[in-house]
Amino acid sequence: MVGVGGIKAADWASDTHILYLSAVAEHARGQGIARALIATRIAWAMENFPHGRLLVSTARSRRFARLGFRLMGKREAGGRRLMLLEF
Repeated sequence: MVGVGGIKAADWASDTHILYLSAVAEHARGQGIARALIATRIAWAMENFPHGRLLVSTARSRRFARLGFRLMGKREAGGRRLMLLEF
């Protein structure tokens, strides 16, 4: 295994899922694995739900902006940003 990514329903908001735990082994970085893990989770949500929202807290806001996410609020501690994708 070289990468892992999670998605879970937000129990505090209907039609909302959270992307979490995106990690790629150091020796496998730079090969598009993280991008594929993110795209796969987005596709899964869109295939399984007619509409909804995806949230992610990330330090890599440009990566998620290219996938249609938009910034929400101010920068969090540690340089992370909350981002939202509505579908």
